Amino acid sequence: MDEMTQEWESQAEEEPEWEEEDWFEDLDSFSDISFSSCRTPSTTASSCDHPCEPQMHGERSNVSKRWDEAIGRADVMAKLYTKSTQSGEKREPKSKEKKVPDKLKMLAGSLRNKHNVKLLEQSLADGRQDSLRSFQMEFLEQFSPAICSGLRGIFRNEIMLRATPTNKSVYDRFRAQIQKKGSNLCPVFHGTNEANLPSIYAKGLLVPGGEQGVRVAHGASHGNGIYTAKTQNPGLSFGFCRGSTRPMLVCGVLDDAVPLARKYLLGNHYVTAESQHVRHVGDAIVVFDEGRVIPLFEAWDPGLHSTEPLVAAAAPPPPPAQPRLQPSLPPAKVYKGGPKTRLQPKPATREERVSAFLHRRASRIRSG
Repeated sequence: MDEMTQEWESQAEEEPEWEEEDWFEDLDSFSDISFSSCRTPSTTASSCDHPCEPQMHGERSNVSKRWDEAIGRADVMAKLYTKSTQSGEKREPKSKEKKVPDKLKMLAGSLRNKHNVKLLEQSLADGRQDSLRSFQMEFLEQFSPAICSGLRGIFRNEIMLRATPTNKSVYDRFRAQIQKKGSNLCPVFHGTNEANLPSIYAKGLLVPGGEQGVRVAHGASHGNGIYTAKTQNPGLSFGFCRGSTRPMLVCGVLDDAVPLARKYLLGNHYVTAESQHVRHVGDAIVVFDEGRVIPLFEAWDPGLHSTEPLVAAAAPPPPPAQPRLQPSLPPAKVYKGGPKTRLQPKPATREERVSAFLHRRASRIRSG
């Protein structure tokens, strides 16, 4: 048995190693190997089933050869199976390293240090709509001083700022207008109810009375359009913010309004510039084309509205009772009324008046 083990080890050392790229090349040669030479214990008895005798040395060599062939076939099958399994797996390509996270961290740090604005970085690094996220970052980098200065005019605590999950169709509609010449991109604010935000992110800001069925909520004294506020007067939009946190939208507007040589009064404010799509009325910008305005960021002040239950303040203690002082002046004199005869009704007829006169005259005569 020791001789057989040494023979197997020597044959294993002489066999060439299998390379990964040669697995499929050896498939053809493997198909020529016949499994008929490999006997199973059920068809051919092994040498261990019989007593060992010296004359069975030839049979031992045959068993060793068949054993080596079986090991080789098993090795080939294992390698072919492993390679086919690995080739069937879908390997995702390694994503290229981007410098966007570092750039985003620098932008967030600058906003926090200069303006006390906390930018939620995850809203810009979610990996969806890379084109929109890049546009939002460029917009914030360019207009952050004006935006943060305006927000600081209405919010006193740390300001939270996050990118809006605007629908791709809304951004595509806005990007189509960007390609047209003669428009300037400018930041504006828009105030609305917090309950309207999901619809705004899905469909964009819509002109009231259109096909979408949006109704006029706060009047249209300066035209039927989308009302926004310039960054120098954010209070115009903040007055329309509703909800638990009263969030305000930071939007981008493609402004093609032409300054007027002579402004005119519209309502209570003067129109200083206008075009077919945009009108400047005081510190407000009214947009008549839905494709020229897009919500980009959402800002709110966490300290503006506390979610903690309010605790009623303790009632102040009642003031101590003041001692009642005795009056030092004498009591006022009470005057009685005049004679009671004045209150008696006068006789109505002449006979009654004559009788009363005679009665009084007789009384005076008797009294002397």
